[in-house]
Amino acid sequence: MLDRDREALPRLLEELAAALEARKEAMRRDGHAYPGVPETLAALHGRDGVVQSLLTGNIEPNAALKVGAFGLERWLDFDVGAYGSDPHDERSELVAVARERVRAKYGEPTSAVLVGDTPHDVQAAREAGARAVAVATGFSDPDALRASRPDVLLDDLRDTAAAVKAIVGSG
Repeated sequence: MLDRDREALPRLLEELAAALEARKEAMRRDGHAYPGVPETLAALHGRDGVVQSLLTGNIEPNAALKVGAFGLERWLDFDVGAYGSDPHDERSELVAVARERVRAKYGEPTSAVLVGDTPHDVQAAREAGARAVAVATGFSDPDALRASRPDVLLDDLRDTAAAVKAIVGSG
């Protein structure tokens, strides 16, 4: 990255956040959380040994805005997440960023689970030594998700008990 690009980055990130903020009401009106997401987040919230956050290519303000549009922010600790605005070359490096933030706030994590909806998410989990739970609710083809070999593949999160079991790895 050139020095002038590096200098322009903070302003660009501010403009990106402002642009999405301007669309907040449209997101609330026209968007939705995927079925089962609120219930799964609620079921995991407060569970011993579980810290929920985000690992996303979105910048932190936009990630917070998106989940906040649907009331999901109450179950997430944004301080320990990893975002597109964090320094990284590969998505798997964001897992290390999140782990370090968890370590600083809560102590050494015993494990990490990446819940994602793309083969790239599964690959990132593998490269970072995390468990991969793939959910076929995004734009990725379910066969491509299956071929990426996640630890668990769910059609969606409607079955809260099955989702929690997949995420915490019990059973």
